[in-house]
Amino acid sequence: MQGVTVIICCYNSASRLAQTLMHLATQVTTSDFELEVVLVDNMSTDGTAEIAAQIWKELNSTVALKIIKENEPGLSFARKRGIEEAKYDILIFCDDDNWLAEDYVIKAAQLMSRSIGIIGGLGQPVFENTEPGWFKYFKSFYAVGDQSKSVFNDLPNFQYVYGAGMIVNKKALLELYNDGFVSIAVDRIGNQLTSGGDTELCLALQLLGYKVVYNPTLKFEHFISSSKLRFGYCAKLVSGIGYSSDLLFPYRAYLDSNNSFPFPSFKSFKNELKQLLFSSIILILPFKRFGPFYDKFRNSNFLFGKVKFHLLNQKRFIGFNSFLSSR
Repeated sequence: MQGVTVIICCYNSASRLAQTLMHLATQVTTSDFELEVVLVDNMSTDGTAEIAAQIWKELNSTVALKIIKENEPGLSFARKRGIEEAKYDILIFCDDDNWLAEDYVIKAAQLMSRSIGIIGGLGQPVFENTEPGWFKYFKSFYAVGDQSKSVFNDLPNFQYVYGAGMIVNKKALLELYNDGFVSIAVDRIGNQLTSGGDTELCLALQLLGYKVVYNPTLKFEHFISSSKLRFGYCAKLVSGIGYSSDLLFPYRAYLDSNNSFPFPSFKSFKNELKQLLFSSIILILPFKRFGPFYDKFRNSNFLFGKVKFHLLNQKRFIGFNSFLSSR
């Protein structure tokens, strides 16, 4: 029987789970289709597992909820554990603040095929308070908005979608792991705002020949709490993603022979430093031709993260995993 496993990875998620679980409990299914929810508690200290179990009991859902614990901190480890526990071949990565439309699961099953590795949906923001005026310049960093142009550096096989609401072909993932894949990216660990695991999965599966696609008919709401709408949090988020982007340099180098490998060169560091200095200067200039303040701020913070990566890692090689070396 065809089915879908929804994986929710949680770190201190107790206060965010009620709506997320309610939207899963009300998914549309058919008699020849099954759904299960796997909730991975990644070292929470707020009673996430117990509260999730109580919420699910009150929802009186016929869908199976499996709650497991993963003691290795980090989103990548939690997701891998969820994959291992999944019963079905179609997986959905649902963040603890994602509210899937009632037809999300069944559409995921209809759209997935053997040739597809990952499908991305359309995240629509729901704000706890009023939307800040600056949000439109940073929405992609919050995993909301259109994903039809998620191509980096115009390189082939460098298409990616954000991890929120991501639909994954489990058989393709298992093939990836059997090929020796070990994640290079430093994904979310606790309150750290590093990322990249979602993008790396997209890139690795494309190297195996699978497609990464985006379908805007797959819709979900992404709840954004007021704490995430403080501008200091936003700046930290953008910088963290900039830092994480260069952790995936080996993939860019593999796909583009003009790049050094397996680590960004000192020349590339100098170029990024020059860009950062230039971006910082124009940040304080009122010239409209350089874009509005928030547009300039976003670019400066992203570059700051990349420069920070170089400063901390230029003399240390990233573990070159056997998956890439076998391509």
